[in-house]
Amino acid sequence: MVVYTEILTVPGLDPIAIADRDLARAVPERLTLPSWAAYRRVPWNRSGHRLVVRLFDAQGQLASLTARCIVPTDDDGKKALFPPGPRGGLLLADEAGRWALRAPHDYIPTELWIAEGLTDHLALASDFASFDESAPGTLGIVGPGSWSMAAADRVPDRVVVVAAVDADEAGDRYLAEIVKTFRGRPVRIDRWKPKREQGSS
Repeated sequence: MVVYTEILTVPGLDPIAIADRDLARAVPERLTLPSWAAYRRVPWNRSGHRLVVRLFDAQGQLASLTARCIVPTDDDGKKALFPPGPRGGLLLADEAGRWALRAPHDYIPTELWIAEGLTDHLALASDFASFDESAPGTLGIVGPGSWSMAAADRVPDRVVVVAAVDADEAGDRYLAEIVKTFRGRPVRIDRWKPKREQGSS
């Protein structure tokens, strides 16, 4: 499966870069999905939730996934869906972000960006060239309880941590949560425009 340019309609995202970095995949409409991968009894790939992104635990191991609605619909349905089961402590992560959590490792990024939301994570991660050893790692928060002390404890001390959150109340809450888990360790802050100005995540 690949990210199909014709259905990736989220503003500000480059489908080619996302495919090249293996950050997300588009589920073909003809594919038969398991019964749990449905919204209102309609399979994800027919309900519009065709962009699938992997979720990782605090050790950088694959643990679950999320399906994002990228096909416009007439109703006010959920834009992000998850398989059954708990998802607390699960994160979005690019390859370098997973390396940072799996330390010790042959390669550890010099910076680790923690983004608020799927869209911001994909935008940051797809901006960085995968072959560039100076590229930072990127993790993404998918909701309350996504970022955890366990993840913060896995980040090596020599990695510079940057919190990329929106300049709104939700961003304030995520920022406070991130800073608290690093227990006095410096965290750089990068505030983004509120969602109503830059587009939803």
